[in-house]
This record gives sequence, structure tokens and C-alpha cells, in this order.
Amino acid sequence: MFKHYLLSLLYYKKRTFLSILGVSLGIAILTIVLSLGASLRSFISKQIEAFGQKTLFISPKPPEINELGTIVLQSQGVRITTLQEKDLKDISRLPYVEAASGAVMTTEWIKYQDKEKQTTIIGVYPDYKKIDKSFEIMKGRMFRDSENEGLARVAVIGYEIYNEFFKNKEPIGKYIKIRGINFKVIGVTKKRGGLGFIDIDSLIFLPTKTLQKLLLGINYFSEIDVSVKKIEDLPIVKKISTKILRGNHHLKETKKNDFEIMTSEETIKKTSQITLIVDILLFLLAFISLIVGGVGIMNMMLISVKERTKEIGLRKAVGAKNSDILYQFLSETIVVVLLGACLGIIFGIVFILLVFLFLKYFGIDWQLKISFFSLFLGLFLAFLEGLIFGLWPAYQASKKNPVEALRE
Repeated sequence: MFKHYLLSLLYYKKRTFLSILGVSLGIAILTIVLSLGASLRSFISKQIEAFGQKTLFISPKPPEINELGTIVLQSQGVRITTLQEKDLKDISRLPYVEAASGAVMTTEWIKYQDKEKQTTIIGVYPDYKKIDKSFEIMKGRMFRDSENEGLARVAVIGYEIYNEFFKNKEPIGKYIKIRGINFKVIGVTKKRGGLGFIDIDSLIFLPTKTLQKLLLGINYFSEIDVSVKKIEDLPIVKKISTKILRGNHHLKETKKNDFEIMTSEETIKKTSQITLIVDILLFLLAFISLIVGGVGIMNMMLISVKERTKEIGLRKAVGAKNSDILYQFLSETIVVVLLGACLGIIFGIVFILLVFLFLKYFGIDWQLKISFFSLFLGLFLAFLEGLIFGLWPAYQASKKNPVEALRE
């Protein structure tokens, strides 16, 4: 019987192929979305955990806008200037605090002799090495507090910058140019791999105040990172820091915070929520694709019923029941969608593998995760799609009058 269904479908090759393709697109998107979503959440968690569980992240946030809106504003170049040096100093004086660093970031072209490269430059305080547990100096040293306060033109370069610009020659004491200004290389970080879509080994670290004053012309931070002495101190440091910031920013009791303080665990949870929202939106896109594919299949089967009217009449004439005809056409529809689902799963897995290899090529430490839930869900939705969109054409076929069908 299954062979008969396949032969019937192969008779209309182009139509069957387009229907299978329509289903496979939706299933492929579904597989990709759920698998990449799982990989992204795992990756973000791993990178945030590099800072340890004793870290607080303080970021600016307009009171009337949520976290996602703040990210959008910053990506559009909107400056949020609420975090100031006084905030950092007041928090760093707390007896529970081990280290604190105010950070700023920019992207610039750097030059050494005849070599040029565009990369991300981060301004941090010397204490940053106590906060980011993965930050280690391979050669040279970290800059000092006096160099940060004195706007010293010194830089700690990432491993890839060292490898690309100096070809394993001694970099300490050499000068790189940023916006035409010479910066003395005093340190090289150990190889660490990727962080999101940023090649962390191509970063350049400058003293925060040097980057603020000499290159950016600003006096605020984009983030303040705080490491506490004991993990039990996190709640009290968060509470006191909130009071300090509200006082420094002159916020009345009725006003909302113009900042956000999160622990590593809360940051992971928040980013997971954001990626989940994106997953849901893309899942809806996949679902719409499945509906469009289902409508296409229903249209194909209605045409098939009309073109095979004589066959239906002949089968009924030799004793086939309405239920037999219904089962035949419904089964053909389900076969089409399941073939489409299998093809979509293969497309999805191939795409995920290509993404994994692409990110690995650029040194991004991305974990390959294929969601088996998405595979089972894809097959189930495909079966459901075949059942729903194949029922009407199958019903139409089963109700054909055998005499009239044979006449046609």
C-alpha cells in the first residue's frame, strides 16, 4: 500500500517536490531556532560565569525603558551618561568589595608599522584582572592605578593582536597607533577564545580614563563591574550600591532607578529571557511557514483528487469503501509532509553544523547543541499538518459518486 502511495505521488513529481519543499522550510527553521537558541544560552552562561559568582554588573538604564529597549538605544548610538566616577569610587570603598572597575568601549583602527586592523578597544581599571577570572597576562604587566589617573598612553593587547602584528617578536615596549596617537605596549593577554561574536583575543585594553579623555571625550562609564569578597556579601552590596547610586543620581523616592544591578546568575537569567523571546518570534515564523506549506499541500491534494476522479470511481466500483478512499488520500498527504519534515531536519542540522564550523574558524568557543526536542516536535507538527490539511481533500475524494466519477 505504501508503495502505491509513493507511485501516486511520483506521478506528479514537480507538484510533490514543491509541497515537500514548503514543509521542509518550516521544519528546518524550527530545528535551527531551537538548536541555536539552546547553544546560545549555554554559550552566554559559560562566558558570564567566567567572571565568577561573586560579581555584580551595574549598567545604565533609562527608568521608562526596559532592558531590551536600552540595548536597542545603545546600539543606535544613544549615550546614556548616568554612571559616573563618583559612583565607582563610593561603591569600591565598601568593606565587602574586593575590586571594582568602570568600563567603556569603542571600535577603532589600530596600526603598527605597515599593518592595520579594526578592533574593539576596552577601557578598564587595573582591578579588572581581579574581576574577570579568565583575564591573564602572558607577557609584560597590567597598567597601574597611577597610569590610569595620569592618562598614560599604555596598552595591553590581546593574543591575536600580538600574533598578527609582531609575529612572535618581542612586543613589550613597542608602540601602536590609535587615531594617530602612540600607545606603548606593556602587556599581552593569554589566549582565551571568543566571547559572543567578539574575538576576545583581538581586544586591546587601555586605562579607562585614557580612553575616556584622549579618544572618546566622555566622563561616564558604560558599565561598572564589582567583585565582592564573599558570595554571601552579594545581597548587601547590591542593596547598599542601589542606595549609593540613587543618592548620587538625586533620585526621589517616587522615581525609578536609572541603572540596573545584576549578579552573574541574574544576568544569565535575563539574557536567557531575551533569547527566549527571540526564539518565540522565530518559532512563530516557522509556524507560519508550516501553515503556508500546509495550504500548498491541501491545494495540491484537491487538484490531485480532481485529476484522479476516474481512479476513485474505478476503486469504488470494485468494492472500495468511502473510508478506504479517505484513508488513501489522507495517507498520501501525511507521507508528503513527513518526507518534507525529514528533509527539513536534515537541512536544519546541516545549517547548524555550518554555523558551528564558521564560528570555530573565527576562534569563537561555541558549543554544538542539536535540540532533539525540536526533531520530535518537527515530526509531530508535520504529522499534525498532514492530518489537518489533508482531511478536507481526502473527504472530498471519499464522497465521489462512483457512476459520475467513471463518466468523468
